[in-house]
Amino acid sequence: MLSKKRRDFSRTLTFRLALSYTGVFILSTASAFIVCYLLVASHLEGLTDKILLDEFREFIELYDEGGMDAIRGELALEVETEDPHLTYFRMISENGEVIDGTDTSSWDGLLPDKKSIAKLKGEKDYAFGTLKLDSKPSEVRYLYGKINHNLIFDFGLVPVDDAEFLYVFRRILIFTGVFMSIASLLVGWIMARRALAGVEDVTLTAIEIQKGGMDKRVPLKSRGLEIETLAIAFNEMIDHVQTLMREMRELTDNIAHDLRSPITAIRGRCEMALTSGGSENELAEAASAAVADCDGLLHMINGMLDLAEADAGVFRLAPERLNVLDLIGNVVEMFETWAEEKNISVQIEAPEDLTVAADRQALKRIMANLLDNAIKYSPPGGRVAISARGAQGRVEISVADTGPGIGELDRELIFKRFYRLDKSRSKRGAGIGLALSRALVRAQGGEISLKSEPGQGSVFTFHLPERD
Repeated sequence: MLSKKRRDFSRTLTFRLALSYTGVFILSTASAFIVCYLLVASHLEGLTDKILLDEFREFIELYDEGGMDAIRGELALEVETEDPHLTYFRMISENGEVIDGTDTSSWDGLLPDKKSIAKLKGEKDYAFGTLKLDSKPSEVRYLYGKINHNLIFDFGLVPVDDAEFLYVFRRILIFTGVFMSIASLLVGWIMARRALAGVEDVTLTAIEIQKGGMDKRVPLKSRGLEIETLAIAFNEMIDHVQTLMREMRELTDNIAHDLRSPITAIRGRCEMALTSGGSENELAEAASAAVADCDGLLHMINGMLDLAEADAGVFRLAPERLNVLDLIGNVVEMFETWAEEKNISVQIEAPEDLTVAADRQALKRIMANLLDNAIKYSPPGGRVAISARGAQGRVEISVADTGPGIGELDRELIFKRFYRLDKSRSKRGAGIGLALSRALVRAQGGEISLKSEPGQGSVFTFHLPERD
């Protein structure tokens, strides 16, 4: 169990982020420390080289003033003032033979450097070098300088103070690096925990919702724009899910209501026809009424299926170039008898040459649904006006009626499936016509809108792209 917890802990995003923070910090800090150490070491080496070069120039001046006697006098003085274990002076011929110098008995392995001597045979007056001797605590830094064509000055020293300083400096850097690495791991852990606290809130809220707490929401806190956006998106998603669940319940209730009534009527007619012993004409009328009710049910079911396909984006469309005026005329003919029965005039205003690339059946269903509602809710003697025009690369079609108008609350809900303005359901219809119309319009790249005020009628307008 313990090993499993450790394994799971190592897989957490918090642990991985903290480890990543620490890794990046250690890498950047180590790089900075290395660069810093190399710069300090280079600077100290430069100071040592300056000491060597100043000494070389001093010996050149002595040679120019007093020749070898002056140099020998200076070497004798150096023997008395300098530590022979840390400093040496030598005068070497161009063949590498030691002519004079200080005591080098403690400098085991110190031989004339032929490579440095060879460098002085050109235009160079001096050359620096580094030598590692087992008998010395640190590397020896030396200079070979040309005094004349046959005399070479060799001066070397052991920069003990510099070596000790670099040793202490390395230890400080290592100790500081270890301490800062541990501190960075702790800080990285805290930062990762804080950064992911919002994600943990989302996770805990999701678990509570999974257990049935649909009213739970992620608390919004100041944890960064990304976390706030995630929390807002999650809360909006849950709100949307709740809305869908509520609509599903309403949908179930509406379907049950709309199916129960015609099924009950069909059953009642059939039962009465079977038990009443009526004539053949009465039985035929009952069968005809049952067929009509079944057609209504099939129409509603097919409408729901089409709406589901259109909402899912899988509704099959076959766009073709259509004359808008002809299509509107065909739809109006379908409702002509009903309009005459209600004494409602239907007026059409559209250019004869206006065309649009759209699915014929889908466009007819949109127009039929809008015209059906317009006639249904217009009072006897009313008027329905259908207009179409082309503008800004699209075709715009409007259906206006002289009905009672629609209030603000209803305008926001009118395109929802199964929403009915007639709460008593006294008027015919399943309440999916406008929802299906909007889905079919959107499936063809358009949009539909409504303008209406109570007592002033309604105007439904949809537009479709012309599409060449």
